[in-house]
Amino acid sequence: MPSYEPWRHHFPDLLAWEYDLSSKGWEYVGSGRHRRVIRRGNVVIKIPYQPDGKEANQDEYELYRKHRNSPDPRTGVYYAPCRLLMNGCLMMRAMKTKLNNKAYRKLPLWAFEMLDGPQVGYDKNGRAMAYDYSEERYYSLLDIPA
Repeated sequence: MPSYEPWRHHFPDLLAWEYDLSSKGWEYVGSGRHRRVIRRGNVVIKIPYQPDGKEANQDEYELYRKHRNSPDPRTGVYYAPCRLLMNGCLMMRAMKTKLNNKAYRKLPLWAFEMLDGPQVGYDKNGRAMAYDYSEERYYSLLDIPA
């Protein structure tokens, strides 16, 4: 069995796709433990470079699909709209994430109760929405009535 190499990009086809998109106006936003994010206009794409990144994309897609534009009854979290692409990447509406102190203080309580911290922004209508919420899937594993 081959050894796991966490520093290696596990999806070279996605790396090539990301490189191609960069020539079409997509800009690098940042990286996390297992995904990179690129943006063009009001859309971001989360590109996995580790197997956990594909799992995180699937988890976020399933949470959004389950709750759509309603809060999760267990947590109160609103999930940013997204779509899972055929290649395992996640396309999501970009959120306003540069929060000044006033906006930060107005975040709802659920933002601070998220398992991975308040990774929350505002949509164009001013609603606070989680934009990085794959860890929230663990709430669905708990036996808590909705």
